[in-house]
Amino acid sequence: MSTCILSKTAAELIPSGIRKISDKVNERIEKGERIFNLTVGDFSPKVFPIPEGLKEEIKKAYDEDLTNYPPSNGVLVLRQAISKYIKERGGFEYSPEEIVIGSGARPLSYTLFKAVVNPGEK
Repeated sequence: MSTCILSKTAAELIPSGIRKISDKVNERIEKGERIFNLTVGDFSPKVFPIPEGLKEEIKKAYDEDLTNYPPSNGVLVLRQAISKYIKERGGFEYSPEEIVIGSGARPLSYTLFKAVVNPGEK
């Protein structure tokens, strides 16, 4: 029987701290405490209802088979709208190519650190 050897990175992985906190919060909720669990971005629509207009747009997107992940830098029309908005409102001029939209903070944080931190730096 062969032994599987993990990479150094894989061997040193630790569970996500936010998941540990979320699990503890959920345990307390199950015991009856009234807590809004905002730890992992999975908000209950019973607590935070989805606006009707947004619900209709979500249904429309499903009907049109628009269910894939967006491009990694964000949907172009949204980046264009943000570019226009920040120019009109704040006087900042950034092209849509200079704007990145993420579907969560973790991938953006990871990308940022990969861009500015070299191997071995802390």
